[in-house]
Amino acid sequence: MKTLNTARLNIRALEMSDLDAFFAICSDAATMRLMGDGLPLTLEQTRQWIDVSQRNYSLHSRGCMAVIERDTNTMIGFCGLVVGDNVGEIELIYGFAPAHWGRGYATESARAMLEYGQTILPRIVASIYPQNKASQRILEKLGFEQTRVDADGTICYQLETLVSA
Repeated sequence: MKTLNTARLNIRALEMSDLDAFFAICSDAATMRLMGDGLPLTLEQTRQWIDVSQRNYSLHSRGCMAVIERDTNTMIGFCGLVVGDNVGEIELIYGFAPAHWGRGYATESARAMLEYGQTILPRIVASIYPQNKASQRILEKLGFEQTRVDADGTICYQLETLVSA
């Protein structure tokens, strides 16, 4: 998996040496409350996430990646293209430590991930809890269109890419 670079960020493959920093983000209740089942991850779940991501890099040329702030060389979040809840759909995900919210890092990393994903995928989806207004604005800014609202209230978006199916 290649490293993606933006003006302020390096987005690279997760490594086992990232475990402590990744766990600090994934075990944070505020970060995880609007992701997945809404619960923080354990250290073992975080370790498994790195393992799965590393397999996905070699099998699919995509996965969850570490987002590193260039100025500090610190892992501040994650962003990636992963298999979503709907089998066969590739979903954009991202999450950041609360200290880094509101600085445009999610938009910046997601834009870089989409530029990469659009070269290999015909469609990218995203799903957002209705109370996550910031992520809804990010997806709309990036060109996603709302496709439906699931029974649980989750708002689903999709972005058609330049790659034909």
